[in-house]
Amino acid sequence: MLRVLKIEGQDRPVAVCDLCHDRIADAAEGRFYWATNEKGELVEKGRILFLHQRCSKSFEKGNHHLDWCQLPLEYLPILLGDTLNLDWNAARKRTDDGGHKEHT
Repeated sequence: MLRVLKIEGQDRPVAVCDLCHDRIADAAEGRFYWATNEKGELVEKGRILFLHQRCSKSFEKGNHHLDWCQLPLEYLPILLGDTLNLDWNAARKRTDDGGHKEHT
């Protein structure tokens, strides 16, 4: 799941393992999952789960009733950036300039 935590005094989005509920502090330690049925159709409206690699086998054993697709967590920002038509340079500049939080 995604959560916001205070890190060094700043509110920051983080990935949290959906099995052990600990923060995934390094993308190399995590994977993201989504489920399909036997026809290859998305289930649960395409919900994404985040797991530590160390938690993956336990999760898969306990959830074998669905077909689970997975990718390394380090792929997610790139794939999501593509679907958001993200301008990486502009986004980096805005966050570097202090544009971390907006209140509504």
